[in-house]
Amino acid sequence: MMRLNRVNRIHQQFYLTELPDNKTEVRHTNKVMIFNANINDMNQGWYYWMATGRSIQDSFRFLTTDEREFIQSGTTPEEWAKMFPPEEEEKN
Repeated sequence: MMRLNRVNRIHQQFYLTELPDNKTEVRHTNKVMIFNANINDMNQGWYYWMATGRSIQDSFRFLTTDEREFIQSGTTPEEWAKMFPPEEEEKN
């Protein structure tokens, strides 16, 4: 089982753990997300993003928008929904 420690561009620490079925557990503080991505692809993407200056979208093409947001800001989809709840449609 492979494990990696990585830091994002705003100096937040992330811990990546290889899981079966080519999945990766990504942990930040007490938050955990399971990505449908191989840990080696995650490692390479992190290198491209941090060392070469590529955008997160180009470096992690294989991740979802929610997964990229988590490693970029540490914000989970649930936290995002709390901060920015869907707007109700105006009734005429």
